Amino acid sequence: MSRAALPTLSRRLLAITGAAPLLAGGSQSAAAQGSAPNEPPLFQRGDEGRKVWAMGVQVTLRAMGEATGGSYAMFEDLVPPGVSNPAHIHTREIETWYMLEGELDWFVGDRSLKAKAGDFLHTPRGVPHRFGNSGDRPARMLLTYAPAGFEQWFLEIGTPAGAGAPPPPRPSPDQIKRAVEAASRYGVQFVT
Repeated sequence: MSRAALPTLSRRLLAITGAAPLLAGGSQSAAAQGSAPNEPPLFQRGDEGRKVWAMGVQVTLRAMGEATGGSYAMFEDLVPPGVSNPAHIHTREIETWYMLEGELDWFVGDRSLKAKAGDFLHTPRGVPHRFGNSGDRPARMLLTYAPAGFEQWFLEIGTPAGAGAPPPPRPSPDQIKRAVEAASRYGVQFVT
C-alpha cells in the first residue's frame, strides 16, 4: 500500500511512531528505526489475559512491559458500581483511558466530568486524578501506562480473579495501607 493511499490519521500515526519511512521505501531495518527485533507480536483473545482484583476493580492485563519492550502496558478495567479510587499522581508514566461501556465520574486536575462509552482521557505525569462508579451497572475501560512498569503494582497487591467468581469484599484498611505503601515504590503518590 502506498503512503498516498493511507488515510490522513494513519499517516499521522505512522509519522509519530517512526514507521513512515518503512512504507515510503526507506532502506533502514526495523532495528535502525527503533523497533526491538526480539519482541514477538502479541495477540490475545477477548477472554485471555491475567485477571486480578485490585482495590475493588477487576484488572485484565493485556500487554505487560516485557511484551512491549517496556514502552507501555495496557489493560482492561471492570469497575463495579460503588467502587472508586483515591486521588493520586503518577510521577513516572502518562495514562490514557478509553471508555468501553458504562459511565464513570472522573476528577482530573481541577476538572470533574462524567465519562461514558466512546470517551477518551489522557493524563500527563503529575496531574492528580481519580475515578468512581456512582451508577448502578459496571463500567469497562481500556488503559495504557507509558512507559510500562506500574502494571506490576496490580500483580503485587491484587488477588486472582477467577472466571465467574464474584468480586472479593471491599479492601480492608490493612489492604489499603499495603497498596499505598506498594504504590510509592512505583512512583505513585496519593493525594489527601
